[in-house]
Amino acid sequence: TSSAAAPVGALLEEWAALSLNPALVVPPTAAAARCDACVCDDAAVRAAHPAARALSSARTLLLLSRRTLSSYVERLIRPCRLALFLNIWSSIFTAAFFAYVQPQSDFDIEELLYFIRLFSDLLGRPLARMVRPSWAREPNQLVWIACGRLSLMAVFFLYIAGGHGGWFPQSDVFITLVTCVFSVASGYLAVLSYEYAAAAGETKAAQAYAGTRMNTAFQIATFTSVVAGVAVSSLNILQP
Repeated sequence: TSSAAAPVGALLEEWAALSLNPALVVPPTAAAARCDACVCDDAAVRAAHPAARALSSARTLLLLSRRTLSSYVERLIRPCRLALFLNIWSSIFTAAFFAYVQPQSDFDIEELLYFIRLFSDLLGRPLARMVRPSWAREPNQLVWIACGRLSLMAVFFLYIAGGHGGWFPQSDVFITLVTCVFSVASGYLAVLSYEYAAAAGETKAAQAYAGTRMNTAFQIATFTSVVAGVAVSSLNILQP
């Protein structure tokens, strides 16, 4: 017991010193190297004292500064944040122009598209837990999927513009299917973006930071898409 007390006491002293003086914090690579050669190296001590082993594993985390941790996690989740931003921004921006779609039947196409979007987005979320193709298993791949999904947004606005100009064939079934696929992909990408961002953090602190940054991207996408929708509407670019 006395052999383990000394390392534990030394670790607590170092912890206190680091808390009082963040300048003493070493880079992650140096911290990892120090952890491998820490005072709990003795195999017998580690085997006899699990607490010493746990403190040895936690020592790396204690040596990491908050700034280093945040920048490290930021780099890992950047593709997830970009995919989430493109996903949410395009969904909200497109939904603002459902009223511009000209009905081709007795159905209220605006109300129909609204509910199709709502339930399709909801359907895409559990679908992300059941279907995981090879081209959607990495954060960088989500960015490409989100960019490809923007093509459906382009089709949506071409449909509106072409309906007024008479050069795009109009069909309630067609625009409903476009909205359905577009919205299913929205829910699907949202779940994967948050999931991959959380998986990038190996600790609770890293996961909490990743979640905060993802929520920030979500809110920025929401705000900017609403502003863009109001701006486009006020310019009368698209006439209902």
